[in-house]
Amino acid sequence: MNANLNSQPTLFNSLKIDILSAWNETYWLPAHPEHHWVTKMSHEEVMTKSILNRITPKTDFKGFGFSGITQEYCPQISRVEGHNGLSSGAYRYRFESVEGSDRFDVLVVANFQSDSGFDYQVLACIPEQHVEVWSAFVRECFQILARMHAGQRVFVIGGNIREFKPDKTFDDVILPAALKADVLHAVEGFFNSGVEIYSQLDLKPFYKILLAGIPGTGKTMLTTALARWMLDQGYIVIYVSGSDCNGATFAKIERALAIAAQSECPTMILLEEIDAYLHKSQKASILNVLDGNETILNKYGTLLVATTNYPEAIDVRVKRPGRLDRIFIVPPLTDAPQAELMLKSYLDEQWHESQRALGPLLVGHTGAFVRTMALQARIAYAQQCLDAGRVPDKLPVELLMHSFDTLKAENDARDKFVKDREEQKDETETVEQVKEVEMLYS
Repeated sequence: MNANLNSQPTLFNSLKIDILSAWNETYWLPAHPEHHWVTKMSHEEVMTKSILNRITPKTDFKGFGFSGITQEYCPQISRVEGHNGLSSGAYRYRFESVEGSDRFDVLVVANFQSDSGFDYQVLACIPEQHVEVWSAFVRECFQILARMHAGQRVFVIGGNIREFKPDKTFDDVILPAALKADVLHAVEGFFNSGVEIYSQLDLKPFYKILLAGIPGTGKTMLTTALARWMLDQGYIVIYVSGSDCNGATFAKIERALAIAAQSECPTMILLEEIDAYLHKSQKASILNVLDGNETILNKYGTLLVATTNYPEAIDVRVKRPGRLDRIFIVPPLTDAPQAELMLKSYLDEQWHESQRALGPLLVGHTGAFVRTMALQARIAYAQQCLDAGRVPDKLPVELLMHSFDTLKAENDARDKFVKDREEQKDETETVEQVKEVEMLYS
């Protein structure tokens, strides 16, 4: 049965879950009539080598032990190695009774959905009487994953990387001190005291925070610092990314919640740009999650930290109390000392006291604006020095001011262009609506 799958034609780009199901029904089920079979969607954790290698034969899954994997012949799927050790193909998972001679197999079929090798679907075909054994096996895979990441690295769902180490602390975040203190106090309070109070009230310990503000104010840096703080406590952090070809899907949030539920450790889920997930087909599911309905949660506490650049795009049903426990507004630079500190961090060794003059001008701008302004000025100065054959010294304040004026003019022109286009669009829509009404009465 273990033929060379690479000799078969591949459906690498077009394979869908219905093709996996069809192969299962035409090949596996007729060949194994000794069981009634249940077919379920599963998770990539059951296919991850680093996780499977940590499951010992002594691990008891409802009276059965996991004894290994063999490859099955499946002409529809080529055997392909993915970016993190995942493989496409069909596999037989063997389980043997701990105390007797009983044994059974689970068929697991998996494939990538695109050439990127990051979009992965898993289907498991299980004997009906052993569904609970398989469920216990899946839970163990989740728990192993959580133990592997606790206090170590942020685990990524979706996106183009598997994990990352956050490199920012709260000291690195240049935002109003009161805001940083309030956010950290809310998180510490939930995990230190709140989880127990939730349990006393027979409520699910699920705390939800929204960070809102225009692009570039520092929301991502703040969430990175929160992630670093969580890992420093030995907790688990899961980052949900919509940057792969699947985009912002509710399935990713479900998977993050499933990992959190099985983690046996305080867990934070980071969900950037939550508004991208709130399109019509998913909004009801998101609301159920925010309500805690139909969601199994971690008894040690699950914290959801979401961000948005457009709080106005999130309707009142999402923002009402109970669905979001706290909403923090992350503002642009609020005063000259904060702006100076931001500018100094990006100028580094090229900072000097005369550049403080730009502080008041930067109030109301974002950290991203200051970063771009400083980088442009430093690059221009480095090129000037290179052309003149001398070593760069302190960055002239005149060059920094020129960078400020240029960038501000570009941003003002962009904002005017966007505003004019929106007004033009509104006028066009109004004219079209008038024409429709005239046609109705003509």
